[in-house]
Amino acid sequence: TQISGSSVKDKTGKVISTIGLITDITELKKTEIELQKQNQFIQTVLDNLPIGVALNEIDSSEATYMNNKFESIYGWSKDELKNIPQFFEKVYPDESYRQQIVSQVIEDIKTRDSNRMKWDNIIITTKDGSKRHINAVNIPLFEQNTMVSTVIDVSSQKKAEMGIGTLIIFIALLLVAAIAAGPSHGSIVLFK
Repeated sequence: TQISGSSVKDKTGKVISTIGLITDITELKKTEIELQKQNQFIQTVLDNLPIGVALNEIDSSEATYMNNKFESIYGWSKDELKNIPQFFEKVYPDESYRQQIVSQVIEDIKTRDSNRMKWDNIIITTKDGSKRHINAVNIPLFEQNTMVSTVIDVSSQKKAEMGIGTLIIFIALLLVAAIAAGPSHGSIVLFK
């Protein structure tokens, strides 16, 4: 229940009457509590997703939210990635590569086509100088002046792919050596 009121005074300042209003705000409070629960649920989900998530204002380039996984994948703290220019300078320290990435990202965002806002196998640099391979996807919410940035670390998959490629090359070289040796040099058994 919400109670409000005011006094009516005459010319001398004497109170001559009081006006009051009593409003039942039970439903309003229930809705407010439900909205707080929903916000807490969403916040908990975002904070604990297995992918990195950041929200940025499109107009100002300021980061408004960043989950811990986003920080962990990129290897920089929230305080060090406060806006888009800082983000690109830190994560892509090589100026030539940074310009290439920035140019591609800006071009893709300008199209306003969410299908073009996906970048795979991008190499990033963490604060300690180590390199990682990431896949990033931006989700534009132009009406809310917000860009949702998501990221996953695909470094392990990239290393596995490179390992398989190296193994294939090794096997091919062994086969070439076996063929080159020919039958006159005995037999080479690659697999038993």
